[in-house]
Amino acid sequence: MNKKSVMKTTTKRPVDQIKRPEVHTYFEEYGEQMIIDSGMTKAQFCDKVGVSASNLPKLYKTKNAVTLNKVSEVLDVPLEVLIEGNRKDDYEKPTIVGCVRVNGRAFMINDITDIEKLAQEVTHNQR
Repeated sequence: MNKKSVMKTTTKRPVDQIKRPEVHTYFEEYGEQMIIDSGMTKAQFCDKVGVSASNLPKLYKTKNAVTLNKVSEVLDVPLEVLIEGNRKDDYEKPTIVGCVRVNGRAFMINDITDIEKLAQEVTHNQR
């Protein structure tokens, strides 16, 4: 048997044709809220980072480590937070779960509306 017949031929695709999964950073998802929470306007933030306001949408999507490091310095958050998020301080709707006892009655709390209902009931019962 000769070597030619034993070898399998594989077709290699150029690197630029390989499909990679799309990866989103935490900053891409929550960057706008992070800027608001920092107390800066978008214009102030852009000025400090050194980008024009028209390039802000591109900045949210950047995966460039040097740029994200500059953003982390401006926002005063660790670089890891911009990339992966911070479980304690996510910009998603907070989860509230618990049980509250008021005047001997137990109330189950699952979200902010349950807290509002409880506040109304307690206020109504105090009249």
